[in-house]
Amino acid sequence: MNKFHYLSITLFVLFVIVIIISVIASTGGESDAQIIEKFSNWEKSELVNMEGGTLFTIEKLNKPVLVETFSLGCNTCKEQHDQMALVEGNIISLDTSSGGDAMKLKEYINNNSYTWTFTIAPAWVKQSLISDFGPGVLDSRFIIVCGGKYTLLDPGIKYSGELKNILATC
Repeated sequence: MNKFHYLSITLFVLFVIVIIISVIASTGGESDAQIIEKFSNWEKSELVNMEGGTLFTIEKLNKPVLVETFSLGCNTCKEQHDQMALVEGNIISLDTSSGGDAMKLKEYINNNSYTWTFTIAPAWVKQSLISDFGPGVLDSRFIIVCGGKYTLLDPGIKYSGELKNILATC
């Protein structure tokens, strides 16, 4: 890798750190109960788009939204992402691995030319997902967000045709 690549990754990581500090600082002066309420629902939590560093919430995206949980380095997840690359629409991939390495995730996105939104799921988002769907939700699963309903799909690889049909019937 050249110096420019390392510099761009370093700048991106610094940008993500500044965003995280800003989010934490913005909760200053609130009681613990308000903070818990603010972060209790995964679809309302602010997340960082790893490609551009912008903040977003799943709740504010146009529906339907295909939310995928995955762990970086998972071979099955890579196979799933190759299928997802053939699908258009609002797709969010949440890295739920315990490490949550922003530089490795950005490198993974770039090396595979993936174009949808990837983010690292903060602890409160993972806990909210577990509260809503159980602990298995963090193991390479899909949640369909459609018209105020949330559907957890069965485990296993979902091929592009199946994902397109699910989104089309929402």
